[in-house]
Order: sequence, then structure tokens, then C-alpha cells
Amino acid sequence: MRIIILHIILLCFLLISCRSEKKDVLRETVEYKVITDSIFTRMPGTMIKTDDYLVWQDPFAIDGFAHIIDIKKDKEIAAIGVIGQGPDEFNTPSICTSSSKNSIFVYDMNTSHQAYYFIDSLKENKNPYYKYTDNPQNSITGIINIAENKFIISQPSKDKRFKIINNENLIIENISIGKI
Repeated sequence: MRIIILHIILLCFLLISCRSEKKDVLRETVEYKVITDSIFTRMPGTMIKTDDYLVWQDPFAIDGFAHIIDIKKDKEIAAIGVIGQGPDEFNTPSICTSSSKNSIFVYDMNTSHQAYYFIDSLKENKNPYYKYTDNPQNSITGIINIAENKFIISQPSKDKRFKIINNENLIIENISIGKI
């Protein structure tokens, strides 16, 4: 008797759950625009938009690891940054947006080296590289430039993972976001 009741309940459940109601499906179309047809990279890098430019990073390019594309003219204007251990070079570069107009902030994930690249200087045939104060904070895996003199850094190996620092590398504030 229990098996029959169980089968009846299951049959009712199946019949109720198999209702077919027509629901309106919202369909959207997206217009795309080909800016450049020559982005070649061996793995996904970073892609950011800074004011009038799109910047994408090829993590394994030795010369020109950051490619700058002018969105208004639909063409790549330059590839900047050099991998290496020289004074203006990065071992393991990472790019992020900058608080300064038309610029990107580049930091090395394995050294204290940091720099700005000013795209407007590049367009004027000037050196776009501006060395920023080296960061003595160790084990940083991410930096975000939030204001002219403020950065949020990520240090997963520390108790307080996120910190706000200034350009003298002084900790302004520790940020606690639950348990990590």
C-alpha cells in the first residue's frame, strides 16, 4: 500500500512539474565594431579602457607587452613596455587603469617596480614612461590606482588582505572584508 501511495505522489508531482506555459523570452542583439583585427596573444591577458584608448596586455610579449588602441581612429597606435631586469623594464608586468587622464599604471608582480605610461606623451613622440616610487610592500598581487595619491593593494598572504596606501607607501587604512 505504501508503494502505491508513493507512486501516486510521484506521478502527481511529475504531472504538476511538467506544465508548459509559454513565457516571453527577451532577446537582445548586440552591435559590435571591429577595432583591430590583429590582436594575437598566447593566453588571455588584461584588457582595460582608459579614457579614449583600449589597452590590452600580452603577458608573454618581450617588447611591447601593452598594446594601445585609439578607439576613435580604430587603430593600434603603439605597443609599450619591455620585459626584463633593466631600469625601465618589468619582470612580470600587470596593467591597470590610472587616476590620471589617458594613462595606465604598470606594476611588477615580483619586484617593487612601478610606473605610469602617459598615452598623450606617446602621441607627441615623447617618452611615455614615468617611473613611480618603488613599492617596498612585499607579496602584492594587485594594485588599483584610485586617486592621485591613493592605491588599493592586495596581499593574500597577509592577515588584512586589502590595504589603502599612498605614494610614500604608508598604509592609510586596512580594509576588512569578512573572512577570507
